[in-house]
Amino acid sequence: MLRLDGPVANPSVEQVNTGGGLTIDASLQEGEWLTIDTRTRAVLLNGSSPRRSWVRAGSIWPLLQPGANTIAYRGSSVPGSPGQPSLLTLTWRDTSL
Repeated sequence: MLRLDGPVANPSVEQVNTGGGLTIDASLQEGEWLTIDTRTRAVLLNGSSPRRSWVRAGSIWPLLQPGANTIAYRGSSVPGSPGQPSLLTLTWRDTSL
């Protein structure tokens, strides 16, 4: 599960090991967040409003692999919010049997 907290414009999350990654064609304002479930491919603005259409065409949904995974988070400043921090929070569940 990914959570992106604004402010940020056109954020992207890349799984460096595999080259998979998502780019979001939208801006999040301060106080807004986007929850991305990589298993179900649900994309929710502020936890409830579906925004699957914001995922850029051609994005490759990242899935964590066994072992070490390197994740890169990038985005642009939102006009009027230069220098404001944005945050990526990554959570996962162990699915081994």
